[in-house]
Amino acid sequence: MKRLINTTALLLFALVAAAQNDVIAKHFTDYEKSESFTKISVSAKMFELFTHVESDDPDEKEILEAISKLTGMRMIAKTDSVGGAGLYQTALKRTGKEYEVLMTVDDPTEDITFLIKEKSGVVNELVMIGYGGGEFFVLSLLGDIDLSQISKLARALEIDKMNYLENVEEK
Repeated sequence: MKRLINTTALLLFALVAAAQNDVIAKHFTDYEKSESFTKISVSAKMFELFTHVESDDPDEKEILEAISKLTGMRMIAKTDSVGGAGLYQTALKRTGKEYEVLMTVDDPTEDITFLIKEKSGVVNELVMIGYGGGEFFVLSLLGDIDLSQISKLARALEIDKMNYLENVEEK
């Protein structure tokens, strides 16, 4: 019985640790608790459902393969973002040194920074932080992310602003 309790406790600890593994959980919990922010969370199960789609198209098969390696997506957004520039700058400072800038977009109407977190040469998280048009957001995409497939993944997921990644390829 004690062994079962220890095993269960270890499993719960592992699940909690895994849940705290993205930039939003680590740095933006205060935003998640605020009623002025919209919160979106997509589970690994949702991405897994895409793997049941059959296709003869080689490009679609590559996209499905890339999607099958995703383990989650979380997003927080504030659409009436007065002070969006300040939220954006604060968000960039909060991400921590374990994140590396992949790309920035500095446009008269919006600013977006794409960051990645790698471990042993594998991208585990792709983060998009941005503001513009009265909107501030932080998006975290988790899993084994193949940067050579990121442009196809960006098109397939149809996430607003990810279109900037359509020309990014791993060199």
